[in-house]
Amino acid sequence: MKKIKNSNNWLIVSLILFLIFICSAISVVILIFRAPNIIRTPNYDNDFGEKKVITENIDITGIDIIDVKCEVGEIDIEKYSGEDVSIEYTANEDAKVELQKANGILTIDVMYGRMFKLNLDILQSNNVRLKIKIPESYTKDITVDNNMGDMYAKGKFTNAKLISDLGDIESEMDVDYLEVDISAGDSKISGKVNSSRVESSYGEIYFKPSLGEKGEHTLKADVGDIFLELAPDSDVTVEARTALGDIKNQFDFTNIIKDERKDLASKFLASNKKGQNRIVLKSDTGDINIK
Repeated sequence: MKKIKNSNNWLIVSLILFLIFICSAISVVILIFRAPNIIRTPNYDNDFGEKKVITENIDITGIDIIDVKCEVGEIDIEKYSGEDVSIEYTANEDAKVELQKANGILTIDVMYGRMFKLNLDILQSNNVRLKIKIPESYTKDITVDNNMGDMYAKGKFTNAKLISDLGDIESEMDVDYLEVDISAGDSKISGKVNSSRVESSYGEIYFKPSLGEKGEHTLKADVGDIFLELAPDSDVTVEARTALGDIKNQFDFTNIIKDERKDLASKFLASNKKGQNRIVLKSDTGDINIK
């Protein structure tokens, strides 16, 4: 009897701590997006400063990896028919773009400038924007790391890595391997993806891939729901588990191996056709939806 009571007490304490964590996380996000005066300097009348547009072009010859690092901005990555990488950064008068080519790597370093001037409302009004056009002939590797701001990426690459500390990521890339890491924000993945790893500390994951013949995919959310949408003829095995949440399946699998719920946790395992593509869905706190 004492063991049961102790177990119930532990569960209640865990739920209370979880609710405190969620409230704290939501408060931080609200402060970041709705209270920009906190980081505004008292004597600065125009948070954005003088508008500045930086344009750069660089030859792609001999490049195997494009490495983009951005402090602040809404990022657009797309392909075009040109021969050079084209960069356009709209920000304040302190902004800089530095380019470097070495050992087959093109590094694009985008700096906003003096961060104490930043009013986060300017991101919502799309005033700070980085647009990168990449030749269609380039199909090798790309890495994009953004500290603050949403990201949209499209095009064909071999390997792609997308990182965001604060902001959403939307990818319509056709890639052999895709890696996505988000600290706070939602991710939306489509396009032809042979293998992938998508992880989010706080935010939802939407995964609607065009699968290859055989691949490995791992989607993990610490706090947030996961949405998986499959084509009816997908050759796939799906394994899902959540520590605190439900698993809802609307896909017509040919074989459902496991579908169980114990306490607050849920587990699911099913396959369709030969099950050649393996997709693992993990959510510590959140629901998993499959259709």
